[in-house]
Amino acid sequence: MNQSLTYDFASLPKMVEDAGLMQSVCTIQAPSGNLGVSGAPDGTYADVTGLVNLPCMNAPESVGNIAATEIKNIAEIMSVSLRHVLLNGYYSQLDGLNWGQIGWHAIVDGVEYDILGAERDSQFSQTRLKLRLVTI
Repeated sequence: MNQSLTYDFASLPKMVEDAGLMQSVCTIQAPSGNLGVSGAPDGTYADVTGLVNLPCMNAPESVGNIAATEIKNIAEIMSVSLRHVLLNGYYSQLDGLNWGQIGWHAIVDGVEYDILGAERDSQFSQTRLKLRLVTI
């Protein structure tokens, strides 16, 4: 009798995709590295090879909590939207990066988010992203 779960875990991403849960698309972008005339980064981004048009599941960061992320000032209202995105597989390119310094973005269904972090599951079968959108 085979009691290994290896086959079950390996087939999980395909089963999730076949169930129709991956209804969104994610593209990861990095700063282009180009500088403007002032010597500052020019604010353009380029797609990261191998991380373009990835099927994903886009969800609020936490289902069980109410997120109070709106801050009101007299002149403006700033809203922070946090997202939890499950990619359709494991992407080793996203492991161990210092997200606070590299400034990569994720474009999910046409909306551009800052990447706050990435993690893999214990079986190296899927990658999850924590994303943030700040609007004023």
